[in-house]
Amino acid sequence: MRNNRITIVGCGRTDSGDDAVGIRVGEALVRCALPDTRILLTEWPGVDLIADMEGVELFVLIDAARAVPGHPPGSWEKIDYRNFSGTLLTSHHESSHGWSIAETLELADRLGELPPRVWIYAIFGARFEFGAQPSEATIAVVPEVTAAIQHDVTQFLGIENGKLKMENVG
Repeated sequence: MRNNRITIVGCGRTDSGDDAVGIRVGEALVRCALPDTRILLTEWPGVDLIADMEGVELFVLIDAARAVPGHPPGSWEKIDYRNFSGTLLTSHHESSHGWSIAETLELADRLGELPPRVWIYAIFGARFEFGAQPSEATIAVVPEVTAAIQHDVTQFLGIENGKLKMENVG
């Protein structure tokens, strides 16, 4: 069992335009030095993520998603996986990673390995071609998503202004 209560995974392909945004946010979070948190970066998230879920209370995934009507490039959404009734990518043909994050989460749930809380930060982009540069819209949103995750994690841990809230002690 790991000592950290939280594992954050920044996903993406650094050579495929906007797909790199999950890695960029993960790199920024490493510099934040969040307490009780393990941060991983991966270009090939798959079933091996299940081992990274072991013993954590909160599992956070950060990844790019194709822009769709209502979610233009540079927009983002936090998804509480356990309370989400929409559709995530379910086909490995739709994922640049080979095995989709949705398939991994579904398998972890079936195996009883899914942590009590799972959050997904989906950042919408438009350029996913090999060799493409990230769009200005996805680059511009990295600080905002980083700050949101930092806020959400510290709130989850019960920390305000750098101090543990007394009602969460003991």
